[in-house]
This record gives sequence, structure tokens and C-alpha cells, in this order.
Amino acid sequence: MNLMIRRLRAIPGYIFVGLGLLHTIVAVIRFQTLTEQALWFLSAGLALSSAGTLNIVVQGSDVPYPLRIWVVLSNLAMTVFVVVFASVTATRNLVNPLAWVLILNSLAALALSLKRPA
Repeated sequence: MNLMIRRLRAIPGYIFVGLGLLHTIVAVIRFQTLTEQALWFLSAGLALSSAGTLNIVVQGSDVPYPLRIWVVLSNLAMTVFVVVFASVTATRNLVNPLAWVLILNSLAALALSLKRPA
């Protein structure tokens, strides 16, 4: 796979990592004490960063098939979670542009992970 295509396919991964880091920073700023809600918020940032890292790592041509399957399953789980979360909190989240960035990025990551590498 040529370098330009690999870089384009890695974009959703970088967006996940960026959103994850942002989410983690906001968790530290927003919650002054260590509570259950703070830990859940922090864990969402870590999950986003982990999903993004997986998507970036699999852009090489010599990645083992089981790892590619793991990335597809990770992207599927992330997409399902984001869509369900957005629908449950629709009154406040579907008007938030960042929610749409997360939904569209999850769908893009899933679609790109299903495509076979060239």
C-alpha cells in the first residue's frame, strides 16, 4: 500500500487519539476529586485513545490477520457504543458538533478497517 493511502487510512485513528487525549484532559480539569463518575469519564478518553492507536498501528502491510480482525471488532464496538450513547442522550448530544465528529469518525474507522489493504 503506498504511503499516501496509508496516511489517509490512518486519519480516523489520529482523530480518535486526539479526541481521547482531549477527553482525558477534560476529565482531569472537570473533576477535582477522584469519583466514580470521574473514572468513567477518564476511561472513555483512554478507550478512544486505544482505539485510535490500534487503527494507526494496522496501517502497515505486514500486520497479522488476527490483529486486523481485532481492529475491526474494536471499531465495530466503538461505533455501536457511540451510536447508542448518542441516541440515549440525543436531546443534548445530537446538537453537539463533537458528537457528530465522533459518530462519523467511528463509521469511517469501521469502513476503512473492513477494506482489505492493497
